[in-house]
Amino acid sequence: MLVAALLKGVSQDYIDMFIILIVVVINALIGYIQESKASNSLDGLTSLMGTEATIVISGEKKVVSTDSLVKGDIVLLNSGDIIPADVRILEAYNLVVDEAMLTGESTPVQKNADSISTEVDLADRVNMGYSGSLVNSGSGKAVVVETGDNTEIGKISVHLKEVGVTETPLIKKMKYLNKQIFFILLILIVSLVVFSFFHRDFTFEEATSWIISLAVSSVPEGLPAVLSIILSLGVTRMSAKKAIIKKMPAVETLGSMEIICSDKTGTLTKNEMSVLTVLTKKKIFEKKSNGTMER
Repeated sequence: MLVAALLKGVSQDYIDMFIILIVVVINALIGYIQESKASNSLDGLTSLMGTEATIVISGEKKVVSTDSLVKGDIVLLNSGDIIPADVRILEAYNLVVDEAMLTGESTPVQKNADSISTEVDLADRVNMGYSGSLVNSGSGKAVVVETGDNTEIGKISVHLKEVGVTETPLIKKMKYLNKQIFFILLILIVSLVVFSFFHRDFTFEEATSWIISLAVSSVPEGLPAVLSIILSLGVTRMSAKKAIIKKMPAVETLGSMEIICSDKTGTLTKNEMSVLTVLTKKKIFEKKSNGTMER
């Protein structure tokens, strides 16, 4: 689009040049806002950990920030606590932990301090507690084994941020079209240069003017602008539905999908009970779309 704007400027078509530049700025602004939202959402994974933890130092209980936890700290776990780091259970008294947000298992896990001799999946490590998991009931004592980005939830956050840039079908088609236009334009320009060379009645200025006019007319400067506007509208509509689009071309790919296979708990559902309707003797109260109840 910038090349198209430059060509419009060279041909003194300033109105079209400014329109293209405005579209470029709007496109860049929307992309920046969406990428910022996506980055903040990924950072929010680390906020699933509690802000405070109760540890034991020299036999005394002390409340500290989760950021100050290090390997080897002894942590006390009680009902309602969010496990502040990946821990190995040392003592468990009817300790039940909800790990749905990490493992996808909707059933809370009964924890114990027994050793596990074989290699098992994360969801089956009953002697481990993972950062961000909720203690449903009971109590226990554990030792910190991993903190921050080294925890299981931290690794997920890091992997999501490291996702590479992949070309969508739309981008591939656009690049293919651009290459075709470029080669055709190159052939025409070379032909025009050869023609003007053998016909002495054409001056260099006239040949240059012809080449610029040919380049400007051959570049579909309106196509990138229209495409960007359409994708921007799609991103805006999805943002209104609380969906985060990190890259605008992903809107086109998402619209082409027919089947999505996804884990349910923790992805599509929260594994939480929610009141939808309240029935009294006089009235029925329905839950609104914004999460509040009618009055």
